[in-house]
Amino acid sequence: MTAAVRCFDGRGYAGSSMEELASTAETSPANLYEYFRDKQAILDAVIERAVSQVVERTRDVVERTPDPRERLEALVRTLVGTVVADVPLAAVARHDRLLAGERTRSVARRGDRFVVDEWVRALRSVRPGCPEREAVVMVRAALGLVFSVTHTEPALRGRRLEDELVGGALAGLMGTDADDLGDASAQQRA
Repeated sequence: MTAAVRCFDGRGYAGSSMEELASTAETSPANLYEYFRDKQAILDAVIERAVSQVVERTRDVVERTPDPRERLEALVRTLVGTVVADVPLAAVARHDRLLAGERTRSVARRGDRFVVDEWVRALRSVRPGCPEREAVVMVRAALGLVFSVTHTEPALRGRRLEDELVGGALAGLMGTDADDLGDASAQQRA
C-alpha cells in the first residue's frame, strides 16, 4: 500500500501503471495481480484504508473524551496528526476519490459524514447557540484548512505545522485568536 500511495501521489492515478506500481513495491506485476485485480482495486484499497483510519480515530476520541471542549480539541488534534503523519496518503484519499469505484466512494462519503457529524456535535455542545447549518459550514472550513496540506507545500513541518493547523482550525471553530488556542494547547501537552 505504501508503494501505491507513493506512486499515486507522485505520478497521479492516470500516470501510474501496474508495472510502475509493482516496480515501486519492488515486486513483479504478476505478484501484484495475485492480490489486486487491477489498478482500480489498489486505489480503492488505499482510499478505504485512509477513511477507515480517520473514522476509527474519530470514534476513539468520541468514546474516550466526555468533556465537549476537550472532545472538540482532541478531534481536531487527532485529525491533524493523522493527516500530517502521512500527507501522501491523505492526498490520494482526498484528491483521487472520484476515480475510485462506487462502493469506495460510498465508504468515503459515509466516513466524511461521520467525521463532520461528530465535529458538529462537539462544536454545538461547546457553542450551544450555534445554529446547525452554521456549525456545518464552520466544520467544513476547518476541515478544509486541515486538508490544505495535501495540495500545497507547507512552509512548516512536524510539530510546528500541527500546532498551526490545530490553532487555526480551533480559532475558526471557536471564534477566538489562534495564538491563544495554540498556546493553550501547547501548554496542555507540556
